[in-house]
Amino acid sequence: MSSHGPILVIKFGGNAMTSPELFTSFAQDVNSLREQGFRVVISHGGGPQISEMLSRLNIQSEFVGGLRVTTAEIASVVATVLSGEVQRTLVTALNTNELPAVGVSGEDAKIFTSTRLVDQEFDLGLVGTVAFINPKLIHVLLDNGYIPVVSPVSSTRDGESLNVNADTAAGSLAGALGAQRLILITDVDGVFAAYLWSEIQHGQRAARNKDPPLIKCYHITDCESLHDTCVKDSPSVSEKRTLISIMRLKE
Repeated sequence: MSSHGPILVIKFGGNAMTSPELFTSFAQDVNSLREQGFRVVISHGGGPQISEMLSRLNIQSEFVGGLRVTTAEIASVVATVLSGEVQRTLVTALNTNELPAVGVSGEDAKIFTSTRLVDQEFDLGLVGTVAFINPKLIHVLLDNGYIPVVSPVSSTRDGESLNVNADTAAGSLAGALGAQRLILITDVDGVFAAYLWSEIQHGQRAARNKDPPLIKCYHITDCESLHDTCVKDSPSVSEKRTLISIMRLKE
């Protein structure tokens, strides 16, 4: 596996973590990609797992515009579930399949520094957006042959923990890393492309990339094979562009 190959960022949604068979298939695809010379970074969410834990704790939560209204109590649960239960499950599944995965949160080495969302019609509480990305730790892991598994847990410069949307965090990370492709594995039909593109471009600026990739295209495919999706229509590294794929899980 090359330490200088193109970077792929794969956002593994919480809804994709319900099947042991899918974990195995996912690990096999990641291994195939690495054998082809790709360097893989996995960003994950965990919405269903957070909702389940909140229900278990009898904590009420609501969504506004697709974002969870987040109190200090909910923010604590979000951080615990994402960097604990969800991340450990994913890292263990990859390591069990002989893949050297390492779990990190957006707070580690200040990979993500966020600010609270303001000027919203509704008060979302402790909900944030990524303001600055420091990808140095991710590059160190990639250069040494590891697969970083990144949770979107983030905080402000003053250490206030914020709930950051996992899709936009993945987009910002892909932009900061100059990734060749961002793949979202989910159970929905798609995402707002313009919004995700803006996050990738923001990630490029926030990481102060001097030669950022350009976003080329957006398309939706069924979740057959990560390997086929990445190898097909893959740009050369010299083309300096990021492709976005939404891989919808089979029902």
